[in-house]
Amino acid sequence: MGCRVRFGYAGLLAKLSMIKKIAFNIFLNIAIIVLVFIIVWSIKNQQYGYTAAGLFSVGIFIYLKIKLVKQVREMTAKGVKSKD
Repeated sequence: MGCRVRFGYAGLLAKLSMIKKIAFNIFLNIAIIVLVFIIVWSIKNQQYGYTAAGLFSVGIFIYLKIKLVKQVREMTAKGVKSKD
């Protein structure tokens, strides 16, 4: 078959690592969406303290998301090269 299955401890660790990264990505997406709604609400209600905190938090989460995407790309690139 075209699908290779990894066996052993290293394969299990690789799968768990990827599952953690997927879960973290989902968390980051949800957090960014919720914070955007908070920022919009705070601007409409003239709560500029919440706006500043929301913008700061969105910036941090976007930075973390970019780092995560780079890590996943690096992991998948290594996986593709090692299978060739």
